[in-house]
Amino acid sequence: MCYKKLCKWQQVAQGATTALSHNRDLMKAHYLLGVARRELRDVQQAITHLSKALEAAREQGDSIKDEIWRELAKAKYAAWQQDSKQRSAQAEAVKQQLDSSLRSQWLQ
Repeated sequence: MCYKKLCKWQQVAQGATTALSHNRDLMKAHYLLGVARRELRDVQQAITHLSKALEAAREQGDSIKDEIWRELAKAKYAAWQQDSKQRSAQAEAVKQQLDSSLRSQWLQ
């Protein structure tokens, strides 16, 4: 927990992974691993672990579920941003290929 306050995300991830190796159902370990993965820009793993943490919190009626939900929303937004950048790059590449093809046809 103190690594989280110090923003040492690699250590947070290591600690949470170690805890999960002993017990795969630890809600807090999934939560901390999800937050760490989001901070380390591994948003797909963040979404996976935060979703597991949220499910466990809902089952247990734990009050941390609101915080988990907020972190999950941040991770999903980060994933959307990454996907959006990739889609924009792909669209630009297609546009350039199309322009090139049209120019070569008109020049013939």
